Parts: sequence; structure tokens; C-alpha cells
Amino acid sequence: MKRVATLCVAAFLLSSCGGEPTVREDRMVSIGAHQLHIVCDGSGAPSVVLDSSLGQSAADWWPIVERLSPHTRVCAYDRAGYGQSDPGPFPRDSRTVARKFRALVEAAGAVR
Repeated sequence: MKRVATLCVAAFLLSSCGGEPTVREDRMVSIGAHQLHIVCDGSGAPSVVLDSSLGQSAADWWPIVERLSPHTRVCAYDRAGYGQSDPGPFPRDSRTVARKFRALVEAAGAVR
């Protein structure tokens, strides 16, 4: 699997990546028995995937997505049970969240 950049490199991306036209994708992605909501914008590499937690949704990341998307591909998603995503199964422990995240990234083609 290609590397997934994290928000920690946002400053680097803003200063070093070339800009390309953005293309917004807002969709539900099936990851087995339920669907997760993901929004992607921009193009280029590395891809940045923003993870919402503490009851927040992908919409809370939109100001960051707008700032980064002229420079690279940026995606934000709703964890199971939050935002527009389906509830999904329990437990919602870190292992389950990581497994669902990987399934989403692969199914959505979020990392290019």
C-alpha cells in the first residue's frame, strides 16, 4: 500500500508541492456490511487522509482540505457511526478503526 501522509506534513506540502486543478469527490464507499463517507479534493502526491474523531465529521476538516487541495490530493472521512457514515459494527476500538480505515482507503482509491 502506498504511504499515506498525515496532517503532520501539511506545512511541508504547502511549501513544496506543485498545484494542479482540483476535483471534488463526495461519496459513500462500501467496506463490507456498511458504508463510510469520504470526501476527496485535489490531485498529486502524496495523498493526505484526514481522520475525524471525538464525534466530529469530515465536514470539520473542510477548511484544511481547501488549503491543501491546490497542492496535493486530500481526503477526509467519517468514521463508522459519525457524520454521513453508516453505524457499522462494535467494538469501535483502535484495531477496528484501523482495519476499517485501511479498507476504506483501498476501496475508495484515496491514495494514488
